Amino acid sequence: KAAAAVHTAWAEHDVVEETCLHVEMDRLCARATKAEAELSAERWHRAKEQEDAAAEMLDRDATIQRLQKAQESRAAAYNLELMKQKTIETELTAEVKELRKNRDHWKAVAENSKVKVGEVQAELAMAKQRAEEALVQRRDEAKAMVDELEAKLAAADEEIVKLKKDLRMRK
Repeated sequence: KAAAAVHTAWAEHDVVEETCLHVEMDRLCARATKAEAELSAERWHRAKEQEDAAAEMLDRDATIQRLQKAQESRAAAYNLELMKQKTIETELTAEVKELRKNRDHWKAVAENSKVKVGEVQAELAMAKQRAEEALVQRRDEAKAMVDELEAKLAAADEEIVKLKKDLRMRK
C-alpha cells in the first residue's frame, strides 16, 4: 500500500507538476503573446513613426522644392528686371551721348552764328559809316549845287535887271 501511496503521491506530484508546468507554460505563452503583441504594437508604432517621418520628409522635400522654385522664379524675375534696367541704362546712355553730341553741335552752330552776327554787325557798321560819308558827300555836293544855282540865279536876276534897264532905255 505504501508503494501505491508513493506511486499515487508521485502520480499526483507529476499531475501537479504537469499542471504547474501547463500553468507556467500558459503563463509563458500569455507573456510571449503579450510580448509579441507589444513588440508588434511597438513595430507598428515604429513603422507608423517611420511612415510619418517619411511623409514629413516628403512634405519637407516638396516644400523645399516649392521654395527653390519660388526662389528660382524670384531670381529669374530679378535677373529680368536687372536686364530691363541695363537695357534702359544703355538706352539712356545712348540718348545722353546723342544729346551731348547735339548740344555740342548746336553750341558750335551758336558760336558760328555769334561770329557771323559779329561779322554782319561789323559790315553793317562799315556800310552805315560809308552811307553816312556818302550822304555827307552828297549833301555837300547838293549844297554846292544849290550855292552854284543860287549864284546863277542871282546872276540871272542881275542879267534880268540889266536887260530890263536895257529894254527901258531902248523904249
